[in-house]
Amino acid sequence: MKEIVRLQNVFYEDLLNDYSLSAFENEIVYIQSLSYRSLHVLAEFFSCDKQMQKGTVFFSGIPYENIDPMVLKHNRIVRVSFGEEFVDNLSVAENMMMNSETGQWKKLFNKNQNNRIVKEYLQEYGMDIDVEMPMWHCNNAQKRKLSILRAAMMHAKLIVLEATSHTDEGYQSEEITGLIQKLHEKNISFLILASRYHPVCRIASRIQYLRYGMNIKEWISPDESVFELMQEDILSSSSNSIHKKVFTGLYDYQWTDEKN
Repeated sequence: MKEIVRLQNVFYEDLLNDYSLSAFENEIVYIQSLSYRSLHVLAEFFSCDKQMQKGTVFFSGIPYENIDPMVLKHNRIVRVSFGEEFVDNLSVAENMMMNSETGQWKKLFNKNQNNRIVKEYLQEYGMDIDVEMPMWHCNNAQKRKLSILRAAMMHAKLIVLEATSHTDEGYQSEEITGLIQKLHEKNISFLILASRYHPVCRIASRIQYLRYGMNIKEWISPDESVFELMQEDILSSSSNSIHKKVFTGLYDYQWTDEKN
């Protein structure tokens, strides 16, 4: 498989410590950590909101000292912001077509054609909504799915998203997992950043466990035993050399370590 991106020996404050990561074509990489801040900084690298303090990033094997917006665009890497990228007063169709490969701003004036393209595209993935309504009419669950589908319409090769506790819950997480799986079948890769267990880990090609900003463990072709580790977060027993704290679940409310 061809490598899309690789972070090598990256440092950022106390949130990423000699951290390395790689993502390949046609792959779902799932990263879980108790530290939301570490995951969020990692996501911000892929929107250029943060830059590494130390380390190297490789795009298609070419090294860079920092991540540049044009390099991200050229390599078709898109970070999903779950609705933050939308303009509320524009219609669903206008938001979906904006900056996509299917239609640029200049095509927004062909309203009927745009509406038809977006409606058919959304229906293909099980979303039957009024594409002419303003985006602010959409609920949060709809915006989350639209954000992912918009990235796909931009012909993303790698989609980066944070599957945090405020992102989706219950059946909504199952819907997001199903959508990611469908898009993955179209050869789109995903980098999923989760601050607690998310069902999408069950379709992951590779799982990485992050603690104290370091890659503690990584599994290729994970099985049910790995999914149980992610769900119960009982990896503390395998990383005693790094910390002495005992975790009783995904969140230990008595743990006051400021790194979280």
